[in-house]
Amino acid sequence: PRRETYTSRWGDVPVVGILREGTPFYPLRTDWWKDCGRSGIRYVESDFVEQWFAMLRGPFASWYLQRVVDSGLVMEQRSLGVDWGVDGAWCGAAAEWAGREAGCLLI
Repeated sequence: PRRETYTSRWGDVPVVGILREGTPFYPLRTDWWKDCGRSGIRYVESDFVEQWFAMLRGPFASWYLQRVVDSGLVMEQRSLGVDWGVDGAWCGAAAEWAGREAGCLLI
């Protein structure tokens, strides 16, 4: 219902993520929201959503992931043995793709 509430007001967003415990990124931590008087906020636009759980709209995912492959990032990740980087860029790419200030939504 949170995503639908947001979508009905401002349109769909390319990437949606959720809050969780145990992340080093404070705005993504559930306790950060509880301890700062924001517990009533149902969603917030964001410039970062972790890859551990993100929902990407199909058309955006196809567009973005093709660019990730074409840029050589996947091969670089494989050679370095890391999996980070793709999530560091998809909110900016989503904003560009959607013509919005923020391309990601935390619910």
